[in-house]
Amino acid sequence: MQQGVSVLSPFSPLRVYLAKIRKTAKNIIYNKLFDSFTQTIDLKGAKGGTRMETQCFDLLILCMRPRLESTDTARLARLAEAIDDWKLLIQQAQNHRITPLLYKHLHDHCSASVPENAMEHMQHLFMANASRNVLLIETMAEVLNTLESHNINPLVFKGPALAVDVFDDPNMRQFDDIDFIIPENKILETYKILTSKGYEPQLSLTPNQAKAYLRSQRDWVFIHRKTGVILDINSTITPRYFRLPFPANLYTSSRTISIAGHNTNTLSVEHLLSALLAHGTYHQWNRLSWLCDIAALLDTHPDINWSCVQKQSESMHCNRMLHLGLLLTADLLHAKIPEDIRKYAKNDRATTRLRDQILEQFSTESPEAQTIITKCRFHIRARERFADKLFYLLRFLFVPTISDWKFINIPRSLWILYYLARPVRLIGKALAHAGLIL
Repeated sequence: MQQGVSVLSPFSPLRVYLAKIRKTAKNIIYNKLFDSFTQTIDLKGAKGGTRMETQCFDLLILCMRPRLESTDTARLARLAEAIDDWKLLIQQAQNHRITPLLYKHLHDHCSASVPENAMEHMQHLFMANASRNVLLIETMAEVLNTLESHNINPLVFKGPALAVDVFDDPNMRQFDDIDFIIPENKILETYKILTSKGYEPQLSLTPNQAKAYLRSQRDWVFIHRKTGVILDINSTITPRYFRLPFPANLYTSSRTISIAGHNTNTLSVEHLLSALLAHGTYHQWNRLSWLCDIAALLDTHPDINWSCVQKQSESMHCNRMLHLGLLLTADLLHAKIPEDIRKYAKNDRATTRLRDQILEQFSTESPEAQTIITKCRFHIRARERFADKLFYLLRFLFVPTISDWKFINIPRSLWILYYLARPVRLIGKALAHAGLIL
């Protein structure tokens, strides 16, 4: 035998080929298992609404674009004249949180094509939103002053911060709460400060429940007793079970913006884009306004470092989320994205399937019409790696949530039994929805 040559060397190419086949087959089987599992069980949720007319959808999309060309304004007038049900159109705009944009563009470009009562209704909604935005922006500045006086320096994002940062007029954005990112070791101190200032936690949890909640979730919601203003205190960008660790330099790479005369820190443009894309994916892109946010961000910050964005998504293993959100924004709102990202996204079958699912979802009346299982299935398909899919699925099946704590009260000494109670509850709901049990 010649030294250094294996007796199996003639078969090495065959072994390599067979190994590739096994790996490919394994990935296909695993993905099919995930799909079949999530399709087998379906939990009761909100039912889908009636179909949105094509003219309504096209008009809303046109009003969401950061810039309208002369040809766009002419088309806007034609679409407005073709609308039969203005009540449905305005309701859709409210559902998707884009009423201010709808009103502004119709008022500025084709008010003669809009019925007077519809324009008055939109104007009323616009003024109400502007009034609330002023309250939320002023409240954000007050809370920042309070926290900073206790040496807590949060990052602000979404909500008023995003409205001020990327929109020419903050009143063009419709938002419901104020979001802060606070270091995890400052969460309990923040809790005490906010409760002393008239805010009450939305959830009343025992100490054990609070610890378990913060281990699996990311936010703690507070509501002011008098004003009703909602604060969303986050320790991370996405829930922990979403397994999407953002880079450790969120704070060191932050930038300064001014809110109601108060200078504060927010995410870098690259981190903010990734956060918005992750947020949209987490919520299954069930609001058009989230695409509008991304289009406005790219329009306001054309110098974004795309190389940094792509490296960041690769390190977080969320390329599909990046490609999905950007493809939707480019296709619907004509946002400018790198050609290589667009080409890769369009050639990725999983991404285009998710895009088509979202477009179908947009055509229903209610953007909230999704079940817990359809959301789980979407999250699994939005991840590339099998490990991330498996981690998410196991946490979905076994890690107890608030609903499980309300379902059954287990003594502290037997707390671990909640991990068994959750799958039992999920199976029971699925069987009840299928009509197999009462």
